[in-house]
Amino acid sequence: MSEMKELKSIKIVPYTLMNSSLGAVWAFIFAIILLIFAGTLAAFLPPEASAFSGLFVALGVAGLVVFPVGTFLLTITQAFLYALIYNLLVPKLGGIKIELADMKEVTKADPVAFALIVASITAVFQFLMQLVIAPLQYVSVGFIGAMATTINSLTNGTVAFPAVSMAGFGALGAILNIILTPIFTFIVAFIGAVIVAFIYNFLVPKLGGIKLELSEKHMGSWELIV
Repeated sequence: MSEMKELKSIKIVPYTLMNSSLGAVWAFIFAIILLIFAGTLAAFLPPEASAFSGLFVALGVAGLVVFPVGTFLLTITQAFLYALIYNLLVPKLGGIKIELADMKEVTKADPVAFALIVASITAVFQFLMQLVIAPLQYVSVGFIGAMATTINSLTNGTVAFPAVSMAGFGALGAILNIILTPIFTFIVAFIGAVIVAFIYNFLVPKLGGIKLELSEKHMGSWELIV
């Protein structure tokens, strides 16, 4: 028996921990591959380059700690915001709608509902990121303009680099990023999510669907258990 259900909310803590842990595991695997590559490269270097060999191996060993820990810390923020934004948007846009067989196998996903919420979450997250990145962009462009003007004046150059114009260009670029990047992200994410949903629905009859463990918190409300 199949039923269409809507995922009303995501448990933030389990979702965040699971995604961060998975990211750390993948980063650790990548670090191992990088260490193997560094060791292989060091083995083929001539004796004269022994200092570089040791450096490559040391960087590879350090990566075994730095990559997993760094990825875990970075993914915590992203996963937390994704789950929080999802829970905040569901009452306004609706959640992901899936068809469940025997209340555990996902046999179908609603492409429009899935794409709308995924694109919205991605756009909101990108907007928040731009609020952090845009000021840095403005400062960086202004700094480059000021440095170019200073260097030009010290070297008696004839090409003018007006710092004010560079600062204005940086401000305009920052504003355009804040406005246009989320819109572009929404469009691309929506199209990609629709394609993914259609491919999933096409493959389920042939390969079987994802199996979930769902827990009913209260009547009419279902939470995704990660």
